Amino acid sequence: MINIRTKLSVALSFLQARFFKKKLPLLVGWSVTGRCNRDCLYCNVKTLGKELSAEEALKVIDQLAAAGTKLVQLTGGEPLLREDIGRLIRYAKSRNLLVNLSSNGTLVPEKIKELIGIDALNLSLEGSLNVHDSLKGQGSYEEVIRALKVALMHGVNVRLCTTLNALNLDETDYLLEIAEKYSIKVLFQPAIPPKQSAHPDPLTVAPVAFRKKINELIKKKKDGACFIGNSLSSLRYLLNWPDKKNVFCGAGIVFCRIEPDGTMYPCSRTIHQDYAVKWEGDCMSSFLKLKNVCCQACWANSLLEANLLLSLDPKAMVDSLKGVASTTFEKRIKTPQGL
Repeated sequence: MINIRTKLSVALSFLQARFFKKKLPLLVGWSVTGRCNRDCLYCNVKTLGKELSAEEALKVIDQLAAAGTKLVQLTGGEPLLREDIGRLIRYAKSRNLLVNLSSNGTLVPEKIKELIGIDALNLSLEGSLNVHDSLKGQGSYEEVIRALKVALMHGVNVRLCTTLNALNLDETDYLLEIAEKYSIKVLFQPAIPPKQSAHPDPLTVAPVAFRKKINELIKKKKDGACFIGNSLSSLRYLLNWPDKKNVFCGAGIVFCRIEPDGTMYPCSRTIHQDYAVKWEGDCMSSFLKLKNVCCQACWANSLLEANLLLSLDPKAMVDSLKGVASTTFEKRIKTPQGL
């Protein structure tokens, strides 16, 4: 679990990279597998391509640690489908890396021993039973709730992640009730249509309705809804969606994306574009070759929070420090309801 000192260290590293204009892979999103056991309506990342072997993956971890990486976000596909995921997590922690893992929850109960010690488990929850299952498949809601309970019982720090779309826009109150019930946070971000698609995405929300919902979340946050994981600055930024509003972009400067075969990109939104750098055994050399690609907008929650901090916006910096100072969800003073 991430303590205040570690959070301050990470924030300071980001600001040092920004002020001194040094390229450092501080935040790395790593898709360790393209395989997935779910077929979510808003997702198109499932692939069956080459994956790095366990030894190659351990080498990547060594190189990231040597390069100064602070946090690795393990994702996929479904990262728990890798038989060696526990080995990768333990090794990354032994190299003093912060490790977060994003999962659909299906394999959490059987892999829970592998997850003990990670800094955050991000579980995707899209709303109540019928809404969630309509987006992620029959029975998936119960799997997420079971994963949530098992993880909390084993002391794993859990966050819920919700992709706001046309089917679940009215589910935010329900999601906040779940977050409060289990004393965890929920993070919201918009469903983003695939860039390579020439057709309208039926899940995309009308801008007016989306902005109305974000304004509701802003009001709740100001009124003390501590279970909303987004900072006020990031929520205010989301009011621009889907119109572009320029923000300092750390892609290729302080963060990057690694695909299952080791190919590196500035960020997850530049995949399938002409920004790939093939992994040839040296992560830092690959990272230095990355282009800084600013799309003039950022909607992915974790990257948006980092970009707002890097933008040196006073309000965003204050919000970031407030988040560092908050230990409500780190101490777990009481046992969450429902366990």
